[in-house]
Amino acid sequence: MAARHLEGSTHFVLNVKVIEKLNPPRITVIVDGEEGITIDDCAKLSRALSDSIDQAGLLNDYTMEVTTPGIDQPLRLLRQYKKHTGRNLKIELKDREMVRGKLVDLQGDVIVLEEEAKTQGKRSEKNIRSINFELIEKTFVMVSFK
Repeated sequence: MAARHLEGSTHFVLNVKVIEKLNPPRITVIVDGEEGITIDDCAKLSRALSDSIDQAGLLNDYTMEVTTPGIDQPLRLLRQYKKHTGRNLKIELKDREMVRGKLVDLQGDVIVLEEEAKTQGKRSEKNIRSINFELIEKTFVMVSFK
């Protein structure tokens, strides 16, 4: 239902959670956008989803929350990477290797990172590494407070 309300936009659904045990039940829809998403976008989607649920008579009483993934949430979809170009990522590969580097490009289903390799002395060397999205277990965007 949520995806239908996002057709024609650059926004997309990452996850939908329904907690029926709460009184009233809580519906949480986590959305993202290729160029980001605003609080107004979340509010519009929340109203549209609530209207659809009400019209369909699916629930009488519920709480609706439409939100974006927090900074502590891993990137789940390849399309999330584009807006993080230029940012540092921490990637865990499916073979458990940890990779850190700056996202410099996205080529189809391959992400391209600039890794900083330590050399002798104070100098460091930058290496380009391409990683197929299928090999990634999870990716976190590293936040810099500089």
